[in-house]
Amino acid sequence: MKKIGIIGSSGRMGLLLSQAIKMDNFYHLGKDYNKGSKYRLQEVFIDNDFIIDFSSLDLIKDIISEALKNPKPIAICTTGWKQSNFKKELEALAEKVPIVVASNTSLGANLQRYLVSLLSKMLDVSYDIDITEKHHRNKVDIPSGTATSLVNEIKKAKKENFNVDYSSNSLSHGPRPDNFIGVHIERSGNLPGEHEVVFTSNSELISVKHIAFDCKLFALGAIRIIKWFDQYQPKPGIYSMKDVLELNRGKNVK
Repeated sequence: MKKIGIIGSSGRMGLLLSQAIKMDNFYHLGKDYNKGSKYRLQEVFIDNDFIIDFSSLDLIKDIISEALKNPKPIAICTTGWKQSNFKKELEALAEKVPIVVASNTSLGANLQRYLVSLLSKMLDVSYDIDITEKHHRNKVDIPSGTATSLVNEIKKAKKENFNVDYSSNSLSHGPRPDNFIGVHIERSGNLPGEHEVVFTSNSELISVKHIAFDCKLFALGAIRIIKWFDQYQPKPGIYSMKDVLELNRGKNVK
């Protein structure tokens, strides 16, 4: 059986992923890495067939650096970091192995993103757009990686289809600006995650909402990435959950 190495194995998602892998018949856990780990990052990359990162923002630089020395197919699922800050390093790694960058690994959340992209292309600039995201009180990144991905998806669609540049922020005071994405954030209790995107005109309101009831769905999504690596053997490159879920059919697969 092939081995999966988890970076961030002692965190909330790392523990759930470990449990999910133990219940899987095709893969087993290899050496892992966390803050109190007895293994070094180098050992994790050498020992395993696939790597999944659910760690923290401050480890991203070290992870990419180690991946360049010992390249293995890797899913980077940590949120709060910007790909643009590591553009050169990621491009170099993408020449050697497939990389999946996924701020949210759940099936439903990625289908939501796909639908939001379609709506952003079809609905003109007369529709106001708002994103509301809710998470547990201890979540660090604000806004969430998923909310940021939704914002970027909308901006891209509006630029490509209407040649309009959208801005995004939380509403403060005064009238609403044109071509603006309102981002509203709540951090309360133990909410696993909720994202709602609303398109509102003078005549109608269209809402696309995703609610995560159980964080296990993110672990199952991460295993789905590993199975995609294993079964489809994608060419070296940078991929997203769109590729894993075959929303970009036929792209860069052997």
